[in-house]
Amino acid sequence: MAENDFAWFTAWVDQRLGVCLTFARGLTREQLVAGLGLTPPTLETTQVRTFDGADDDPDRPKVRIGEIDGWAYAVEHFTSRGGHPDTLSRLSAGRGGAFALVYTQTISAFSYAADGEYMCGVDLVVPHIRWGSDPHRFDSELERVRLLRPAPGERERAPALGARFVQLAFGVTVDREMLERPLASFDLA
Repeated sequence: MAENDFAWFTAWVDQRLGVCLTFARGLTREQLVAGLGLTPPTLETTQVRTFDGADDDPDRPKVRIGEIDGWAYAVEHFTSRGGHPDTLSRLSAGRGGAFALVYTQTISAFSYAADGEYMCGVDLVVPHIRWGSDPHRFDSELERVRLLRPAPGERERAPALGARFVQLAFGVTVDREMLERPLASFDLA
């Protein structure tokens, strides 16, 4: 995998105040909505928005829901409901795994739960900061993308390295189309 495959993602994240990407294996979009604790609107009132369209009112944050390669996923701007350990544990219960990448102006983090248990969290800028019941679960994958021993200047590329990591660990490729395309959109209350 080329080093610059995800350079665009670092720039994309840096242009936003906060982004949370949550993935849950084997869930439908409807199950993900319920797992995030949202009350789904009726089919007639569900709106479909692009990322920028969902960003039109910062006082009413929204989550957008899609599906890709056996994973339901959520894209949040301004919020990180999907990245919370309790949420990931709930989303993974009886289904396998759920993970999140959370980026704010001061945070770059990866979190993972499996079979209802919160397993692992890693600060992607300072990767020796870990949490969860199995904090070293992904050490070999983190090493392969050079997150454990970054080269000079690589800490600033935490979003790109995080995207490379989830591609390697889970087979999920974060791309612009999945982030920006029109998806079902729900207000976060």
